[in-house]
Amino acid sequence: MNICPGCNTIIENTGAKFCPKCGTPVNYAQKQKPKTPWIIAGVAGCVLLIAVIALIVRFLPFLKPAYAAAIAPAETDLFFAINPDLKQVKNFNRIKEIYESIPEVKRALNDLKSKLKEEAEIDFEEDVKPWLGKEAALIIPDAFSLTNDSSPPFVIAVASKNKKKTEAFMEKLRQGEERRRGTTFEEKIYKDVKVTVEKNTSSPLVYALVKDFLILSDDENLVCQTIDRIKEKNKQSLSNSENYKEVMCRFSN
Repeated sequence: MNICPGCNTIIENTGAKFCPKCGTPVNYAQKQKPKTPWIIAGVAGCVLLIAVIALIVRFLPFLKPAYAAAIAPAETDLFFAINPDLKQVKNFNRIKEIYESIPEVKRALNDLKSKLKEEAEIDFEEDVKPWLGKEAALIIPDAFSLTNDSSPPFVIAVASKNKKKTEAFMEKLRQGEERRRGTTFEEKIYKDVKVTVEKNTSSPLVYALVKDFLILSDDENLVCQTIDRIKEKNKQSLSNSENYKEVMCRFSN
């Protein structure tokens, strides 16, 4: 199975010389190396990116301990979270207005919204903003155990303030993927939580909604492990790691 470098269509026919959709040579696709692991491709990456930028634009990065750290493995290599504490910000509304008036910031946000709407048929104001909470995190447990043939599995955790609207957003996202890429999804139940898994693709979209957090990943096992930590309040989490506590202490100082 190959992935066309021109249009990202999955080519099931291993003997095909050209992409059946856009005509790009398949031999070229076979020679391509995976994209850098620090760039998370696809719809899940867009969701995190729009969430992070939206939060940065609306809040300044004064941080408090992230809840998402409690659902990350203790030995996580890379953890990035946006979790603003507005109580620390004086004259917040005025600062927010000044920040959003910067042309480069406004242009970047508008461009990203347009791209999200064009490529994923998602409107930020209607589909994302109504449920988007005040925390978003990127978790890569094995960021430094890389090879030339694979990218590290990741977990994206985005706080949700409205379960029904979050579910409606993911259903729209799912239907769009099925329509554009011809993929199918399978729904499973893991510890009373519905886990949705994209089938027949090398980089599946896997997601679940657990206790006010939307969990997205490209690895079903990571999603299940995350559910375990959320439900069982596992002590072997990043929030209980001495290294994490030390880093947070430095930030507070």
